[in-house]
Amino acid sequence: MKRIWLLFFGIFLCFVQTALADIYIIANADVPVGSLTPEEVKNIFIGQKKIWGNDLRVQVTLLKDYKPFDEFSKNYIGKSPNQFENWWKNMVFTGKGTMPKVFDNEADVLNFIAKTPGAIGYIATKPEAEVSIIKVMVIQ
Repeated sequence: MKRIWLLFFGIFLCFVQTALADIYIIANADVPVGSLTPEEVKNIFIGQKKIWGNDLRVQVTLLKDYKPFDEFSKNYIGKSPNQFENWWKNMVFTGKGTMPKVFDNEADVLNFIAKTPGAIGYIATKPEAEVSIIKVMVIQ
């Protein structure tokens, strides 16, 4: 029984790793980080972290396409897309933040991030533009 459980768990971990590998967190080259913990990713994208270490303002960008947004919000933020959107609406309504920039396609996300100091976002394909790929550290 223990072997079956371990086999199932191993397959599950491979599936999760594959699913997460399809999302690339990217940032402007001026962003002073090369890796983030999952908690740091969450804090950035829910507006809790507003300034990078080099005093640049964090500029959150989102991809409008539902599939990458759904995967990103569930895996990195721990919220459904509707919960995530409602979170930001509440932040705006209470004066604690401004809505992230939302783009229709990955090319627009890449272009904005490459040109905007402090910008961070995600895409579903490996970027070829001049942006930094942020590694998310898995903490055991």
